[in-house]
Amino acid sequence: MKSLNSIKMLITLRYLLFTSLFVTIFIPLKSEASHHLDLSNATVLEGFIDENRSLTSGQKYLIQHNVRVSSEATLTIPENVTLIFSPNTTLVVEGGLNINGTANNFVHLLSKDEVFRGDGIVVRGNRGSAINIRYAKFTELEKPLLLESNWFRKTVKVENTVFQDIQSGQSSILIQMPSTVGTGDFNQKAEVTFNRNNFVNNWGSIYIEDFQSDHLELNFTENLITNNVVYGVDKGIPSNTPVFGLFDNEDKAYLASIKRNSIFNNYQINASTDSIIREISFGIQGNGESFNVSENFFRSKDKNYIYSTFDHFYHNNNLPLLIAEPILEKPSPNVHGHIYRVDWDGVEINDYTKLPEVSGLNVNFDVYFNRPVTSIDDYQMDFLYFDTINNEVNVQNIDIDTARWSENNTKLSFRVSEPNFLRNKLGYIVFYNFVDEEGFEVPEFPIGQLQAVNRYSRLYREGFVPQFASTGDVVSQRSSFEPSAASLRTLESLSEVGDLSYLGSYVSLARTFEVGLFLGLSNYAGELTRANIDQDEFNLAFGIFGKYNISRWFSASLGFRYGMLSGTDFNELDPNRVRRAVHFRSPIYEISANIEWYLMQYGVNRGERFAPSLFAGIAAYQFNPQARAYLGLNDELGEHVFTDEWYDLHPIGTEGQNVPGAGRDHYSLRQISVPFGVNLNFIIQKSFVLTAELGFRFTFTDYLDDIGGFFYLDEDGTFDAIKANAPDYGQVTDVYGVTHDVVDILIDPSMVRNPNKPYHKNFLNNKRGDANRDWYFFTGLKVSKVLGLNRKLERQERERFGVENEF
Repeated sequence: MKSLNSIKMLITLRYLLFTSLFVTIFIPLKSEASHHLDLSNATVLEGFIDENRSLTSGQKYLIQHNVRVSSEATLTIPENVTLIFSPNTTLVVEGGLNINGTANNFVHLLSKDEVFRGDGIVVRGNRGSAINIRYAKFTELEKPLLLESNWFRKTVKVENTVFQDIQSGQSSILIQMPSTVGTGDFNQKAEVTFNRNNFVNNWGSIYIEDFQSDHLELNFTENLITNNVVYGVDKGIPSNTPVFGLFDNEDKAYLASIKRNSIFNNYQINASTDSIIREISFGIQGNGESFNVSENFFRSKDKNYIYSTFDHFYHNNNLPLLIAEPILEKPSPNVHGHIYRVDWDGVEINDYTKLPEVSGLNVNFDVYFNRPVTSIDDYQMDFLYFDTINNEVNVQNIDIDTARWSENNTKLSFRVSEPNFLRNKLGYIVFYNFVDEEGFEVPEFPIGQLQAVNRYSRLYREGFVPQFASTGDVVSQRSSFEPSAASLRTLESLSEVGDLSYLGSYVSLARTFEVGLFLGLSNYAGELTRANIDQDEFNLAFGIFGKYNISRWFSASLGFRYGMLSGTDFNELDPNRVRRAVHFRSPIYEISANIEWYLMQYGVNRGERFAPSLFAGIAAYQFNPQARAYLGLNDELGEHVFTDEWYDLHPIGTEGQNVPGAGRDHYSLRQISVPFGVNLNFIIQKSFVLTAELGFRFTFTDYLDDIGGFFYLDEDGTFDAIKANAPDYGQVTDVYGVTHDVVDILIDPSMVRNPNKPYHKNFLNNKRGDANRDWYFFTGLKVSKVLGLNRKLERQERERFGVENEF
């Protein structure tokens, strides 16, 4: 059996509309996590348990809805029982609980669904019997064990139990303060023993509400806490650690005893950069001065490094100080089996965050365990590396030579031949597939993980490689990276060319410039369009632009566009629109600044050259609506006749904007719009990009077409007041022989009419337009040249061979 333990931490906050991202590196995931449960023979456990009840050994039980054990009852669960929680279900224990697994015969508590998980066990009330949990495995639950506020039991024992694959991102085990109110003896105490448990491979923490109490005596001893992650940027926040609690240094009867625990290889991850910030262990909050966490094993022998893993006074002067000395140099043999030391060519490794240098044709390993263990399956060592050509994390089983155990099975010595793969700068090794005599699997023990992950994260942030795994997943769930036979390549051949993987066929366009041309069409939506847009009024448009690709997800661009907008009533079927007889054209000049968000990574990846994107920004534009003078309908030809000359409409003030005292403000010919839309980007031969664009412009004016409201008429029904404040465009004679002032026709073309036909006054209540704002559009093709790509590739090559600096 392989114990490939690794996490799928999907951080959905990343996770907003314009960010997505990511989790896959820290918490090793056991094979049973991807379970397909056979529930055909499961017994449904439901309702209220109001009398003592014992489940049957070897059976499966399904909690389909919440179950409650009353204060008068005790539920007993013997060895080899599997208790399955449906989504969001809880076993509420107001009475007693005995989970009686035995060594090698555990009680399993897990979720029915891997994604929508069950909650776990809640202990509440203060009249129940003792809580005893022994040899149990809690997996894939949201909150496996909660001692709820104001609970009380004289005895709570949690021993020899595994908590793993908890991915709630919050307190997974919560020990709150008990209350003796209503128990009949206010001075009695609750004894909580949390001893010899494994808290491994989780995205979560253990929260102890108070390290000091008059009613709680807590012994937190000989536990193994490893391979867990938390997300957070800042130091000095106690909840960013796997074990934390409160200490106010009040004069209370009992101090929590936290002794002989093994706590190491737990990491704080920066979700925004997807990189490991530091190793973490204990956190403390409150007003106390100092609290003792001495006699624990932290793997490191560097006192300063150990203190850096605490969230306490050193990082936040409002917190108590944690005191670690004396520090255990070796872990307690009572803690369940784990690796605590590795020698590389006879020298003890002091820094497990990076791989030591390979100096010969072989590497000799000595792996030390705190208690006797045995190996299982065929492999005990894997090499994990980031394959940036195929966008995956590959797992390579490593053959070991001359393996031999010490007499008491606490030391395994072996040799690895031809270790060139260990020179891969984006890889690390993991020891696994061991079990102790009580059936506890030894957690995976990585070497070089932190450095490899942060190197990869740096390459991703700087645009050299695509992100195909998040840091949390790689640290915690490498089982999801099991490669297919087709994808496995020998690491020896890879290392022969010096780890060129991230120079492969993937080329990111991040941190490059582009310059290009736009050719397309422009149109508008307003009073002179049939519906949203008039397909007969598309006009030629063109432009230039420059773009900086900030990352593989975002770009910033600056561009200039020229187009023509137009519209007419003469193509309408609506008689009122035809009678209004208005038309216009307007050149439009636009300068815009946009941010572009790529829905797929912007780069060339294994032949994938398509990158759709959304954009939005701000634009400044200038327009100038114009019209020709309408001269009437030529009945013989069936055509409308116009002057050849186009006249500017803005100086006229066609709706009385220039008339003193009319109360109608004039519109500006220079305005702001909000561009947004979608791009379909196709990367051509890595240095050219062809883009199909559909872009909308929301404006803050209703006068792109010079039509916005109502006619302005003098008392005698003429436009003389407007003409008195307008330029003199002269007179014209229409096709019916009638002479008009050009300005009159431009204001109301409907006055040009056949004198032998009845005249319909133009629009009821002098209405000329509506109050809706106008839009304009650009759609077409863009072609751009990527600048600086050669320099980027040269830099990438220097990075590959370590010319400039280390990752």
